[in-house]
Amino acid sequence: MKILNFLANQFGTSSEIQRWWNLRKKYIKATGYYKKILYHRLIKFDVKNAAYMGISYPEVAEIKQLPNFRHGFHGIHISSTASIGSNVTIFQQVTVGDEKNLSPCIGDDVLIGAGAKIIGGVYVGNRVKIGANAVVTKDVPADCTVVGFNRIIHHENFGKFDNEKIKKC
Repeated sequence: MKILNFLANQFGTSSEIQRWWNLRKKYIKATGYYKKILYHRLIKFDVKNAAYMGISYPEVAEIKQLPNFRHGFHGIHISSTASIGSNVTIFQQVTVGDEKNLSPCIGDDVLIGAGAKIIGGVYVGNRVKIGANAVVTKDVPADCTVVGFNRIIHHENFGKFDNEKIKKC
């Protein structure tokens, strides 16, 4: 039981993530002193999980729908000026950061692998998969996979093999 409690405290539970999302929605609508109180409560979530979830008084990241945080908030950094679509899955240690006041815009149905870095004013299209420890500093079209440093794999090329080249191998 102690191990389960430790893991829940380390990575966050689904109820904790839902609490964060509800607080975030209240924060966006709030004004004045109440907004400051909610801001400090949200910062406690960040400190507990060694994360930065896109809340910087008074700015807040534009997130359409609660992302699926597969391992809780642990080590995630989301710029307060970033834009994230719906049905996005984010693994641990992900950075969605701005550079020179330009922030990423992430489309819908995107999977961001563990340790991935998305930096600068890039656009990540819909249904994109970003591999673990990938670095994205260029725009990524829809229906692609990114691995390594800006290595973009277009899915329309999958399954098409040149039989002549295969025979030569």
